Amino acid sequence: MDTRCRADSIESFRNTVDDWRRQWGCSGTRVPRYDPRFGIFRGHGDSNWLLKSKIARLPSSVSGVPRYDIEFSLLTAWMRRASLLRSSRSFDPMDDWEWLACAQHHGLATRLLDWTTEPLIALFFACQHPGTDMDGAVWAISGTQLPELDPTLVPVLRSAPIVPDSARDVWLYKPRLDFSARLAAQCGCFTVQSRATLDLPTALDLVRPQRDPLLRCVIIPAVAKAGLYAELHNTAQLSQERLFPEPEGLARTLQYELGIQRV
Repeated sequence: MDTRCRADSIESFRNTVDDWRRQWGCSGTRVPRYDPRFGIFRGHGDSNWLLKSKIARLPSSVSGVPRYDIEFSLLTAWMRRASLLRSSRSFDPMDDWEWLACAQHHGLATRLLDWTTEPLIALFFACQHPGTDMDGAVWAISGTQLPELDPTLVPVLRSAPIVPDSARDVWLYKPRLDFSARLAAQCGCFTVQSRATLDLPTALDLVRPQRDPLLRCVIIPAVAKAGLYAELHNTAQLSQERLFPEPEGLARTLQYELGIQRV
């Protein structure tokens, strides 16, 4: 279950986040940047997109291969072939979960769903594709409402669900930030589900029935996205260059600043 409202300015968006934090019992004038107790946030350029991991969005099998086996195959190949990049300053995972997190942040299909502890970063992603008729959305949940995943207790490289379905839980995974420049720039963290093929609201309802709604959602009207994106770029110094500290991020920012390509 989720509750939704609308915001068409940074001020109204901040007010909405402040309201959520008061409901979570963690409001204050000083909010640590990487602290999920003050909420984790996820921006969608299209409000109709579901809160589902890339693995959950795949067919139940591809060429007869089950989804978990696909993730296993992708990740083992990723670890082998991306290992040449480990010496790079922006890419140095130390264990299987960090490899999985890094793969997720670079577009590989995994069971992770990425979030940020910085609400304006989520708003930035929700304002993607301005000039279209798609409303955006920012989803949020308090990190205190989810148990934290202990990577030392849960092996990731397996072709079955991470844990038995009987556990039926949803975890918060907070990797260290210094192994990935992109993850650090985006103040990233993840949710992990024991039933990774479900959308997140359904998974939460299964493990926490009859509780107050855990998820919050604010809709960003399509007509407001271009102005909000420009304001985030110009006054909050949020850009593709900052959030994707690689040559591709710089290229996208330069093209946006020159107005020669839709962001």
